[in-house]
Amino acid sequence: MISGIVLFSLACSIGPIRIDPVTAKVTRLSACESVDKDGNPIGEATEFSANIERIFACGYLETNEPMDIEILWYYEDEVVFQQFGPNIKGNFFSYVESGRDTFVKGTYRIEILIGNGLVGQTEFEIK
Repeated sequence: MISGIVLFSLACSIGPIRIDPVTAKVTRLSACESVDKDGNPIGEATEFSANIERIFACGYLETNEPMDIEILWYYEDEVVFQQFGPNIKGNFFSYVESGRDTFVKGTYRIEILIGNGLVGQTEFEIK
């Protein structure tokens, strides 16, 4: 009972306490051949040759506070690579390398998650 009165008095003396909700959304996400020094995409495409050495996922996370993100790379519907990015705000990128002579031909998808929520995705194809 006493603590309730103390909190009420404190709230009245300093005014209402405002807590801004954390908001985050991926406003740009693409597959590309490379990135510049600021993490911006170079050579964005939806189709790549099988003999490309690496493919980048380049995105922009619009948020009022840095967030931890998860980046999932799929081949067809199977996760083939998973990466975590701590404290992301603004430009971010991830990349995968073929790991052999060429990438396997087919459809790939990149998903960006915060917590368990999907906040961005894009697809590309290896021809």
